[in-house]
Amino acid sequence: MSDNENVKTIGNSISKAILYLCLAAIAGTWIINNNLNGNTIEQCEVACSNTFTQMGTVTAKKCICIERDKNKTSQWVLPRK
Repeated sequence: MSDNENVKTIGNSISKAILYLCLAAIAGTWIINNNLNGNTIEQCEVACSNTFTQMGTVTAKKCICIERDKNKTSQWVLPRK
């Protein structure tokens, strides 16, 4: 192998190592920041549960309430309390 090929091989290896370290750091940050627990889900459900809205989406940082679908509710079913 010539010196030029050695330099390319070493450069390529260093580039891959940096790429893998960056991907690992991004994945670790994402896992730490997205910890959703049962308490968060319960709080969102309580906040959204009324006659007109229900829980739509919940993440570790936000709770989105959506309008209840009027077509899915029957007049013969008692509402939840």
